[in-house]
Amino acid sequence: MKSLESVKSPGCELIRVVEGIWYALPQGHQKGNPCTVISGYIHGNEQVGKAMLALKQQIEDGQFYPQEPLLLIHGNPQATAQNSRYCENDLNRCFGLVANPNTLEAKRAHQIKQVLIEYAPKIKQHIDLHNSILPAPQMLITPWKELPTEGEMLQQTLLFMNRLKIKTLVYGSGFYGQNGQYTDFDCYTHHQHGANSATLEWGQLGTNHTEKVIEGLKQTLLNSPKLLEASANEIEVWDAYQAIFKQEDSFQYAHSGYGNFEPLTEGEIIATQANDIWTANSGDHLLFPNPNVAVGQRAGIFMRRVGLQDIMQAAKVA
Repeated sequence: MKSLESVKSPGCELIRVVEGIWYALPQGHQKGNPCTVISGYIHGNEQVGKAMLALKQQIEDGQFYPQEPLLLIHGNPQATAQNSRYCENDLNRCFGLVANPNTLEAKRAHQIKQVLIEYAPKIKQHIDLHNSILPAPQMLITPWKELPTEGEMLQQTLLFMNRLKIKTLVYGSGFYGQNGQYTDFDCYTHHQHGANSATLEWGQLGTNHTEKVIEGLKQTLLNSPKLLEASANEIEVWDAYQAIFKQEDSFQYAHSGYGNFEPLTEGEIIATQANDIWTANSGDHLLFPNPNVAVGQRAGIFMRRVGLQDIMQAAKVA
């Protein structure tokens, strides 16, 4: 893959690989070395992606450079230009099996995969920047089906959360498809490139305060040592254990006002479609309820809160 252009500054070269993708290569490193990936605008109208572009500009201007190779990805430039979530279909549902490989987003996902193979075969950490459609707390969502018992991965995640003062961590099998297959970008980099991947949900659409995000990303790229100030009791951990899939146009929620982290009552009917009924279990809450997704896509997730203290102790993090 022939790069388009590059800018060299003291300590770092910034290479424009293809439209909307840049590779920062610090002095002393070689292409293909383990790297970090930061992506934004996977959904074209989610403005927290500005933090990724601001970081790219600081590297280009020689104001900052990472200690290790860095890949910066503007996921969907055409959707951003239209101020829309996507053009033809959701890019964040194109990193697994796709029904139509000829859509703009499916082709972009394939292009991103090819760039990763060449420039980032081994990814240390991937941060995917997003805003939520409905109001939600700032949170970190990981592609772990279960919380890791290996201390380094969990500690790296908690350290990143601490840098951004994030108190909510979500994981679980509900982020995977009906047969356990992944479609999301962070799931792809986690399983295919060994990354400690996460989606940073930085509040609802329209949240443009990205200064803290930029600073947290820079501390991460500099491997800045910072003690874990937050105790386990200050962090909410949620297991997103079951997805709700829309399989018919008849799909609907029992109430139109469901929101993120909506507490549910045991036995309550949550959603229906054709002959299917979803009811809540004890302790259930709702995440990302959206009846307007395309047929075949995830329309929401059941989740429940879990304790972190015992897990942290087992992983020797606390």
